[in-house]
Amino acid sequence: SPEEFADYYEDISCGIGNDDYFELMIRNAWHLSGGEGWCENTSCRRVLVTHTHGGQTVQEIKNDLGIGPHDVEKMKANLEAQGITDIKSITLSDGTEMNTGAVKPKQKGKPKLHKGRSKNA
Repeated sequence: SPEEFADYYEDISCGIGNDDYFELMIRNAWHLSGGEGWCENTSCRRVLVTHTHGGQTVQEIKNDLGIGPHDVEKMKANLEAQGITDIKSITLSDGTEMNTGAVKPKQKGKPKLHKGRSKNA
């Protein structure tokens, strides 16, 4: 219940000497977006969004609990619910770029040639 939550954290808060650190701890433990300065949440997933116009922005996946590390469709739906709708692709923290229309990662580097085919075929 909300009362139990408040009682629990009221007891813990007296052991933490800095209100900003306490805010950061609560935000990160519960994946609560927001905060300013060094109190800003750092536990919610952030992704690099390539927009349909070609620009890129780093976006926070708010309320990210339950979204797997490669579940690009849920990430896209989450971003769209936040009002970010011009998504061409999403790049994950491991550098994997995911097209938003497919769940397979885009191939990086040189294309692989099939046996028996030349580059010019």
